[in-house]
Amino acid sequence: MRSRLQSSYQEIEEWSKNLEERVKKRTKDLSTILEASRIATQTLNLDSLLKTIMGQLVGIVSTANAGIIYFYNKETDKLEVRSCHGLSSYKLNQIKFSPGEWMSGKAFLSRKAFLCSSQSEVQTCKMELSADNKEAWEATFEKSGSIESSISAPLIYKGDVIGCLELINFSGNEPFTASDLPVMQAIADQMAVAIENAQLYERVKSVILPAEWSE
Repeated sequence: MRSRLQSSYQEIEEWSKNLEERVKKRTKDLSTILEASRIATQTLNLDSLLKTIMGQLVGIVSTANAGIIYFYNKETDKLEVRSCHGLSSYKLNQIKFSPGEWMSGKAFLSRKAFLCSSQSEVQTCKMELSADNKEAWEATFEKSGSIESSISAPLIYKGDVIGCLELINFSGNEPFTASDLPVMQAIADQMAVAIENAQLYERVKSVILPAEWSE
């Protein structure tokens, strides 16, 4: 009887501990999404918005050490680097991913967040890079160290994938996991709306302001 009671107490204690951890993780995720929503409304200037998104997202997502935003170029059918944080952009700007190439290309093609949770998974994606992209990628990360884990999500606006958001972990501490996928997609969905609003504002401004100045 004592043995059964002891076992029951241990099971209850373990269940309570797991519940507490899940609640803590859920609270952290919601806080991150809310903070991302705040970031998305800070400005309508596209360049400032992208810089703010990258800088502050890397700050609020504790796992991330660097980040990249890619825009999809319909004319070339490529994902092109539009903004980054924590990385040298000189060689990075030469990268042009095809749909399906690298983790952001896979996220773009599948229209779902994509995860590389370990260095070996990152290396598998890297092996699929084109020769030009691989050269630029290695030059970008030669001083940053190896990528321990990374996560990318498509930027989807009104059914169209307009780009991808990618966060990178170098430290290996607290790597990205499958539980981060829905959070990353929720953040990307908010960013897609903010980016489209900023682009619309710039288009409207380019049409209206010259007319006003000519009066």
